[in-house]
Amino acid sequence: MRPEKSTLPPRGYGPFLVVGALGIGGLALLAMGIWELIPALRSNSWPTVQGVITGHRIESSRYQKKMHYDYEVGVNYVYEVQRIRHTGHSFSHATDTLPLPSY
Repeated sequence: MRPEKSTLPPRGYGPFLVVGALGIGGLALLAMGIWELIPALRSNSWPTVQGVITGHRIESSRYQKKMHYDYEVGVNYVYEVQRIRHTGHSFSHATDTLPLPSY
């Protein structure tokens, strides 16, 4: 009888496989971050217009063990650019334009 062939890699390659998988995962996360950053950087050069907030909400949730609160903010708004009306519901802020308290 012939012994069955193993589909496992030879011994000694385990650490290389783990490091390689972590490296590929890290590169994938970096690429996703850059992909999300590009539109944000492009929007920095957009013209500024006045808008109107049409709705808002603030929800809080408390973690039982740590007396810690998280807040989720939502906003709906309308604005006009070159006589075209736009609506939106997403927002972001940077610490250089909105001072946030440090803890």
